[in-house]
Amino acid sequence: MPAAESVPVLRLLEPRLPEPAFHRIRGEVPGAARTHGALDLPLAEHGPEELLALCLRFGVTARGSRIVGGGRSG
Repeated sequence: MPAAESVPVLRLLEPRLPEPAFHRIRGEVPGAARTHGALDLPLAEHGPEELLALCLRFGVTARGSRIVGGGRSG
């Protein structure tokens, strides 16, 4: 498996993310992280469509989504 920082992520923009839903997602998707105004879900083990379906199942919606590289700028 690639290093965590090189794994691309599905970024949900302005998510409606209740606390219980976030905990359920973290249980299913290790490495899920909240940032200011976004939710990042690593694409290491799941495809983007699978992650979007998981979010909908847990009641999470967002204004938009995009796939971004996992590398951190420095």
